[in-house]
Amino acid sequence: GAPAPGVRDRALWLLLPALGSLALLAFTSHVCQNVAVIPFLWVIPLALYLLTFILAFEREGAYRRGPVAAATLVLLVLTTLYSDPNSDRADLAFWKALALFMLTLFALCLLCHGELVRIKPGVRRLTTFYLLISAGGAAGGLFVGLVAPRIFTGFFELHVGLFLCAALMVVALLRDRTF
Repeated sequence: GAPAPGVRDRALWLLLPALGSLALLAFTSHVCQNVAVIPFLWVIPLALYLLTFILAFEREGAYRRGPVAAATLVLLVLTTLYSDPNSDRADLAFWKALALFMLTLFALCLLCHGELVRIKPGVRRLTTFYLLISAGGAAGGLFVGLVAPRIFTGFFELHVGLFLCAALMVVALLRDRTF
């Protein structure tokens, strides 16, 4: 008996996982190219991404909207300051840089996946919900893998992802103002 989800809900079902996927790939590329060239370093971001999915979808109480949104905002600002490899601020020690980028990725993905759980529809609409989550994840990957290299002259996927995360965070938080 629940009302059918609107266009905004369906757009968020697509955009939130797209942003999570974009963040995973952009952070992985940035860390593996600009922080350290270490074999299998890509396993850490992938594990964190998958962990956020598990935490958000396993138990709905695991995602605390207020603290995660606040932490994500602070980490987005710090990451923006320290993500330009040509900047003087980008000269962080390996472990500090890795911790900053991985914490930001974790917070960003937990925010995206937690918000997905908050707007999850009733049982009758779950097929569409999960199909749009899959399509969103694929869209984020396609953007980083195919579109971004053709439209950008440098590696700007991380900065685009950070900006889109901030924008989508505002949209999601304004949509439902309960914390």
